[in-house]
Amino acid sequence: MKIAVFGNMDIEADSGVEVRRFEITSFYPNEKIDGLYYRIFVSNCIPELPREAVMDFLKKAHDALEVNGEIIVQVPMAEFAAKQLFTNKADPITYYMLYGTDEHPFRACYTMLQMRTLLARAKFNVKEATEAILKLTTTDGEELNLPVHNLVAVRND
Repeated sequence: MKIAVFGNMDIEADSGVEVRRFEITSFYPNEKIDGLYYRIFVSNCIPELPREAVMDFLKKAHDALEVNGEIIVQVPMAEFAAKQLFTNKADPITYYMLYGTDEHPFRACYTMLQMRTLLARAKFNVKEATEAILKLTTTDGEELNLPVHNLVAVRND
């Protein structure tokens, strides 16, 4: 079994499970060379893609999954960031959710409805769509809680 990981996240795999890490901007799966993946994790990196590249990435991810394989997507909550701005409660995490960092700038922010729609258009069946907290650690060692949309979708052709 193989798992693909996009984004800086820790994955503890069982023995016999191969974990491969990729940059979201340079994912070119080849089924004949690499085989198919059982699960794909995409954590906090879809906003780095230009809008016109998101569907292309999701279609590649769909085709790189085994039938009944899962994609787990986490993106910062656009709704939360907007609420923080409109209520004058914006803090550094709010601006991170909207703009990313100098090294990883965000080009878009997504609502839950947008993510569900994008996954459905890429022929995934969304089986879970929840809100979660992603724990980030800064270079100074500070822990931050990032509100994210957490979606689990399945490829069942």
